[in-house]
Parts: sequence; C-alpha cells; structure tokens
Amino acid sequence: MTNTFTHYSRELYFHVIYEDGDSEDLSALDVMALMITDPNKIDQAKQKQYVNNAGTISYNEVKGVTYVESYKPDIAVRLLHLPSLKSSELIVRNPKETSTEDLPSLKSSELIVCNPKETGKLEYVGTSRDEVSNKNESVSINQDESVSFNQGKSDTVSSTNTDSNSEKTNVGASTGSNDSKSFRLDMGKFKGQMESVTAAQSVKYFQSAAFQSVDQSTYRIVFIQLPNVLWYFKVGFMKMVLENIYNDDVPLWVSSMKDIFIRKQAHGPNQLSRKKKNNGDMSYPKTTIALTHKVTRAASTLESHSLNAALAKIHTIFTNTEGLNEAFHSWSMANQAGVITFFNNKEPNMQKVLEKFDKDIKTVFKSNRIINTNTALDKYMLDWDIKQFVANDLGYSHWPHDKISSIFGGANSGSNVPDFDNVQELTLND
Repeated sequence: MTNTFTHYSRELYFHVIYEDGDSEDLSALDVMALMITDPNKIDQAKQKQYVNNAGTISYNEVKGVTYVESYKPDIAVRLLHLPSLKSSELIVRNPKETSTEDLPSLKSSELIVCNPKETGKLEYVGTSRDEVSNKNESVSINQDESVSFNQGKSDTVSSTNTDSNSEKTNVGASTGSNDSKSFRLDMGKFKGQMESVTAAQSVKYFQSAAFQSVDQSTYRIVFIQLPNVLWYFKVGFMKMVLENIYNDDVPLWVSSMKDIFIRKQAHGPNQLSRKKKNNGDMSYPKTTIALTHKVTRAASTLESHSLNAALAKIHTIFTNTEGLNEAFHSWSMANQAGVITFFNNKEPNMQKVLEKFDKDIKTVFKSNRIINTNTALDKYMLDWDIKQFVANDLGYSHWPHDKISSIFGGANSGSNVPDFDNVQELTLND
C-alpha cells in the first residue's frame, strides 16, 4: 500500500500473488473465501516461493514479503494475528475501561478484526453499522466502504485483559466443584465458522453515492456479488424472474440489471480483469452484476428507503417463490446447457440436482445481506461504462466536478481522471 492509496480509501485490500505469478487486489472478505484450511495444503503452500510476474514482489515462509528496492511501498502494512491466548484467558469486555452504553451488541455471526494500531484490541466491523431484521432477513450495512479495519476507538468492543481483574471461566462455579478448568478457543474451527458465515452464504451489495441528474432525479449504481455457492446462478435468470413478478410495471433497477466487465484492479488502470490460461490464451474477462436505481425529484428524499426496499424485494422473492429450481433448470437448458451437463455428470438423479438448486438459492437469499455504501464507481466499472452512465443517465457531457471522488476512488482534485471526450470502449483484445 502507498500513501496515495490510503489517502483516498479506508478499505483494506490484500495484494494476492498466485503460484503462476498472476496477482490482484482483493477485499478482506474475498480473501477469506479463498483461504485454505486443510493442514496438509497449508504445509504444502508454506514450502513454495511466490513471485509476481513483474518480479518486484516475492514471498516465502522464511523471509516473508520481499520488495525490489525501488518498488518498496511508502507504507508497509503488517496484519497482526489475534493475540495468542493463554489457557486461563478469555477475550472479555472490561466494564472498568469501557462504558457499556458505547458498545454495539455483537452477535455470533459478526466479524471481529484486529486493529493494527492497538495490539490486542478487537473491533466491530464498519465505521457505522445499522442492522434491520425481520423473520426472514438480517442486513449488515458498512458505510464509507469500511468492510475491514477501522480506527475509531468508540467501536472497540473487546480487549484482552491479563491483570488481576481478568475474568476467567471456572467449571466448578456451575457444578459446585472446587476443581477449576479453563477453556481454549479452537481458532481453526472459529475461523472456519467465520468463513462460512461471511463468505459462503451472504450476498454482498456495493452501493455508489447518490448522483443528481440534470433533471434533478437521483441515481445510484449497485454492484452485486453472489457467494461462491451460487457460482452457476446468472443475472439473466435473476432478471427474468423479477420481470415476471413485476409483470407490466418493471422498475428501472430490474430492467437495468446486467453483467458488466470489471477492472483488473479496484480504482486502478482502465484494464479488463482476466488471467492467462495454461495454453497462453487470455481468459474471458471477469464480470459482476450491476443495476441502476432511480427516483424522480419529487421522491428524492425517499431514495434510500426505496433502494433498501428494492434489495429486500430480491431476497423476499428468491426466498419465498416456489418452483424456482425447476424454472432455473429450464432456463439453464436454454442458456447454459453446460451447467446442467456438469451437475448431471456429478449426480445422475435429476431430482437431487433440483433439490440442490432449491437449497442453494433459498440458503443464500435467507442469509445476511452485506451492504457497503459510498463505493466509488471505478471499484468495478471501466471508464467507458462510467461515461455511459454519466452521459445517458445523468445527462452530462463532462464529469460532474462535485462527484469526482464518488466516480474515481483514486482521484484527487481532478488528478488521475481520464479526459471525458477521449474515453473509448475496450475490446476483448485489449
């Protein structure tokens, strides 16, 4: 990470280097989804040397990260591990140091992360976090793209306490015995539980800032990341179901739903995200789902409520509509027959395949939805797609000056902003 990067974004990215030398920047949750937990595979990985294709960064288990001299970052960020706990210690709230009125309630499904500036402190995820719950859903909202690390002390919910006032767990206290036995937290199992909650099931939404068009309507772009368990679930089917439900009164956020090519690096150069195959060919560019939400000037004060209702509607429909598995099978036969062939080869019993589709869809859309706000458009969108949104939806023939930082996350006072008139669409050969 560099000063220029950390100055413009509070989101933490991991620079991931693969065995073949390819590298990319991923969010903390994306990294968690990739992490291996098999001890044998971890041991194998520790024996290897990782070097990016440019030869500027290398890593091995003994030396750690090594940079070529001229490529050292301005600020080296070292992620601290959770402090190792002695058998007699628990991570507890210290009522003498922290007012309970300042503490948000922490549920078992919420992510806890280390604060690199205060060793031993654990923090609640999100600069400001609201939760909305009903019997079918739970929503986690992270503002200012603060999915990972935070720096405010007001969000600190737990600390490691080793003095005489430390709370200890005493089995004898509940059994009447004087024999004392402490508990040890199984960190491997704990990490696995965190991964399953945060990555394996949740739909992640990345909302842009609100943009005013020339006619004073309010627009917002929303990017959708489905969890890996629904890798086969495509935007074409999602859109078809929603259009069917809305019938003749389809809102823009449904009709605009589509796959877009994404940037190779968030807020980075205007390049397609793709990897080189073993045969030397480039893979098809990576995509993500995007939609456009709009309200007119008269309803501008209700825009946020309208958008939340739209996202909730998606989860309600895909949780409560019967027959989606059969509809998805029929749609896939016409649009992605290879997916059906793949599942048929693994499981010849079609009924069991249909049951898998039903279980996967309902599990994902019943789970927590994670909402990230104030996402700069160039986190995912390429320059041409951004220009089309600004020109066709907002009605401008130039970048709106008061929204530069909401469009280009790495820009400052107009620097690193492409010339509007010169932006061209990339081809698959670029």
